[in-house]
Amino acid sequence: MLDLVVLIAMAVTAVALAAGLIVQAGIPQITAIIAAAALYLVMAASYIVVARPSHAGDTDRLDQLEGALEVIDSDLQRIDRVENDIARLGQAFRDVPGGHARIEELAAELETVHARIEGLRADLEVETRSQREKISSDLGTLESLIKQLSRDLTVPGAAVAATSSVQPKASTPEPEGEEEEFALASSGEDLTLDEEFETVIAAVADILDGGEGAEIVESETVLTVTETIETVAVAEEDIADAAADRAVEEGMLGTLHQAIEAGRVDLYLQPIVTLPARRVRYYEGVTRIRDGDDELILPGAYLPEAESAGIMPLVDNVLLVKSVQVLRRRGSQSKVKGLFSNISMASLLDPDYFPELVEFMEENSGLSESLIFELRQPEIMGLTRSELDSLDTLGALGFNFSLNHVVDLDIDYIGLSDRYFRFIKLDAPTFLDGMEEKGAPLPPADMVRYLEGFGLQLIVEKVEDEAVVARLVDAGVELAQGNLFAEPKPVTPALFAELEDADAA
Repeated sequence: MLDLVVLIAMAVTAVALAAGLIVQAGIPQITAIIAAAALYLVMAASYIVVARPSHAGDTDRLDQLEGALEVIDSDLQRIDRVENDIARLGQAFRDVPGGHARIEELAAELETVHARIEGLRADLEVETRSQREKISSDLGTLESLIKQLSRDLTVPGAAVAATSSVQPKASTPEPEGEEEEFALASSGEDLTLDEEFETVIAAVADILDGGEGAEIVESETVLTVTETIETVAVAEEDIADAAADRAVEEGMLGTLHQAIEAGRVDLYLQPIVTLPARRVRYYEGVTRIRDGDDELILPGAYLPEAESAGIMPLVDNVLLVKSVQVLRRRGSQSKVKGLFSNISMASLLDPDYFPELVEFMEENSGLSESLIFELRQPEIMGLTRSELDSLDTLGALGFNFSLNHVVDLDIDYIGLSDRYFRFIKLDAPTFLDGMEEKGAPLPPADMVRYLEGFGLQLIVEKVEDEAVVARLVDAGVELAQGNLFAEPKPVTPALFAELEDADAA
């Protein structure tokens, strides 16, 4: 537009010049028009030569500024998402994916569980009281029997003492003393049930030392007392175990809450190397949570509580975001092909979190070839077709999956491949010595090529010694993982330096 305005102004100037020459100087029209045209061409050419490069430079600068603004806008959006994630993490138990309704539902479920535990406690207390009353009744019966026994034994003991002149005089316990002793022992005011029972048995043993009247003891009553005491003990142990389990669970959830709120959810990386060269080809990202004393909590300790409390999407989201950050810092010439990120099926089935996950993955679709989601086989076994659609959604964006914690090798490998699974992980003991037990169709030496026929690459994990490595190489295994090569390490500048070394390898 500016060019057009300038050219029009030049044309007006040239016409004015021609009119002035004709009217004021009396120059012929043809000559004046030629002179005006010449002037216009000179002005236009000068403008094009002088003004256009500067204008082009301004245009390029403007394009650069617009590009920079787009980058800034993208960064601001990313910062907003990170802030939102931090806010969500900071409200782990108030703002979990699913909203207020979900947290109320969780609270209601916890109240229900608490009410059931309290109900069980009350029932057990009632049962305990009932059993104690029954024990008291049985002890009363036993007391009467012992009193009767003591009376019966007093007369025969005295007769034997009076008529025997050769044998030593038999010592016969006095009934009144025994009755008084037993009454004190059986009162139970200051003794536990076990002590009461032991006292009763001791009294019976003392009375029967002479071997007289053993047939009078009611063994069934003693058995009943024993069974009753055992029942009460079991009930009390159940209450104690339930209370202990509840305390552990509440303690772990509290630790998780504090760790998420304080940002103590860390990403650890463990390399997956090629065999036999042992060059880093992939990394597996795992979550490590630190408690208030900076002690590590391994997944086996917190996963059950996190899954039952419905906060796995929060934990998985931290791992995923940090994994994406690591991949973005990876050089374009890196020899490290990708990163395995563990994710729970609970997160993929969460109706509130999954749409956010899909949106995040769409924004990072450029990492689809280097980010592999890792799922545990027990989590996907028995799922319906509709529940597995989440895998198809991520697969359609270009992302692939890895199957670990494999418990059954007699599976549909074609179906796995159709669901975008490209890797299977087996631990070294299973691969080398437990394939038949897991239902593998072939021995280890043939299993690698068999899986490749379905587009699945085998990774043998938990490799701990050199002897295992030699057997894996003989079996044709190309990828391995384990503490022998490197233990999981936190993402630190030092680890990024190792990544650069891996890039140069």
